[in-house]
Amino acid sequence: LIAEIEIPAMPARAGWSIQEIARRHGDYAIVGVAAVVELDPAGLCRAARLIYFSVGEGPTAAPSAAAVLLGQPAGDGVIAAAARAAAQQDIDPLGDIHATPAYRRHLVEVLGRRALQEAFGRAVQA
Repeated sequence: LIAEIEIPAMPARAGWSIQEIARRHGDYAIVGVAAVVELDPAGLCRAARLIYFSVGEGPTAAPSAAAVLLGQPAGDGVIAAAARAAAQQDIDPLGDIHATPAYRRHLVEVLGRRALQEAFGRAVQA
């Protein structure tokens, strides 16, 4: 029996995003990603975490993508590079009746880019 769960508040200058693609609204995601970024006072990325789902046996972290972001200012170039790193280095997607590995890899990059853009936008406003 779980009586209580405490979730710590996000730090100042942090932002998050969850993105997913499904065939129909409410269906199980073909690919999804949760992203959290934290900025330092100078606006550089202090911490980043990307976790993908529906790409393998369970949730899959993207440490190479996070490493691309560290110490960098938010910008389209660094965001695209991080999303590409996730697709090429961190994620080895499985195929099934819903999507091929190549399609899932493409979605990893697209959704990673969208999630990071939104997360950085929220962090700047926080």
